[in-house]
Formats: sequence, structure tokens, C-alpha cells
Amino acid sequence: MNDRLRTVLIVEDEPIIAMDMADALNRAGWTVIGPAGTIKQAEAAIAKEYPTVAVLDINLGSVSTFPIAERLHASDVPVAFLTGQANMDLPPVLNGAKVFSKPAAMDDLVAHLEVLAG
Repeated sequence: MNDRLRTVLIVEDEPIIAMDMADALNRAGWTVIGPAGTIKQAEAAIAKEYPTVAVLDINLGSVSTFPIAERLHASDVPVAFLTGQANMDLPPVLNGAKVFSKPAAMDDLVAHLEVLAG
């Protein structure tokens, strides 16, 4: 698989979680875009390169990442979510997205992104 088919955008505001994800994905052969810790950083990253898949923390502080997820989804970029909150409802357009609870098992997350990338 070429690098273009293995790019992943990470949007996560907790630095240790973001670094753990980036390390696990790099070891699995993915090219990581980000990690972005804010909506503005995520938008800047997307402006430079659209990823193959994305993994987003649902909330960056008090700001939802759903608008970014919906934008990616509209461009046929599959997304997965991380959250520390129980029973988080997704917008209807994103109902099929996988939601991982923090702390997520990195092996499970990497395996899921492999499936999303096809």
C-alpha cells in the first residue's frame, strides 16, 4: 500500500494520548497528519492534505469536532472517534462511525483504521 493510502489525521487535545496514537500508527506504517489539538490546527492540516482516514477526539475542551468529522465524511474520508464521555450521541450523518472509549487500546484502533482504509 502506498503512503497516500495510509495517511491518518489525528485530532486530539491530550498530548500524551495524541503521541501514543501517532507512535502506534507510525509503527504500523501509517503517515500521521497532525496531531492537531484544536479545530484551527485540524482545519490547517486538512487544507494541506486530505487524509485517507481520521481519528478525532469528540471534544477538544468544550468544542465539538463534529463539524470537522462531517466535512471529512462529505469528502468520503472515514472517521473514528475517541471520547472520555459515556453515551455520546453522534450526529445522524456520522452514526456508523466507531467510537472508542479513552483510554483506547492502540492495537484495536490501528486495526479499525486498517479496515476503514480498505
